[in-house]
Amino acid sequence: MIRGYTKIILLWLTRVFVGEKPHVSVLMYHSVSGGATKYDVPLPLFERQIEFLIEHYKIIHLDDVVSYAKGERELKRTEIAITIDDGYLDTYTNIFPILKKYKIPAAVFLTSNLDKKNKLSNIDRLNKEQIKEMHDSKLISFEVHGRDHLNLKDLSREKFKEELGGCREDIISYTGKIPKYVAYASGHRNKEVEDGVKSLGFEAGFGITEGVINKEDNLYRLRRVQIDRTMPFILFVLRTKYAMQSYNKIISWFRGKK
Repeated sequence: MIRGYTKIILLWLTRVFVGEKPHVSVLMYHSVSGGATKYDVPLPLFERQIEFLIEHYKIIHLDDVVSYAKGERELKRTEIAITIDDGYLDTYTNIFPILKKYKIPAAVFLTSNLDKKNKLSNIDRLNKEQIKEMHDSKLISFEVHGRDHLNLKDLSREKFKEELGGCREDIISYTGKIPKYVAYASGHRNKEVEDGVKSLGFEAGFGITEGVINKEDNLYRLRRVQIDRTMPFILFVLRTKYAMQSYNKIISWFRGKK
């Protein structure tokens, strides 16, 4: 497995030889609370990352991501969308103030059973009032991550509908707005899951497969770039570049040769 500065060097070399061009990426965060888990980005680092994105890219809504994937518009510069999974309390206490400070849009893929703890050290969850306040700011949209963060591949048709459709109904009750997109909990998906998401009327599904968004991508297999505390700032910068796409293809090729 490629780690640390070896990965940075390979990404940098890929960027040098492949070059750079406008593209769309979706970043995936989980927590910004000062904890020690892998998925918890320190608050000062998160703000530094946001400042870098503002300086170098156009930060867009998920609607713009999906519109580009459909081939409905062209790019003049690189665009980045920000997503936050699960719906922890620090989304409100730490992330939201930074997004407000810089007037940055983001989407929260919400696990809508707000009483449910999870494996990230039992971090407290958002409450209904906080969700409504964030929604009313017009900066934050809430999208579907499941009612209980279940593996969608393991569910019966009825339970599948309850997990995603129920989450949609919960979000409507919290915000008054109908969510349009799904992020697969822990990235668990297959063709049957994708078809089920589509049959429930959702317009797109986002996974955890790394890479940029391309025109005419499968709308139910859209990629995201995971951001976590193990990532040096230089690696964060490189992972927002188009070279990430070529790097992933190269690594996949080498893995296939093993």
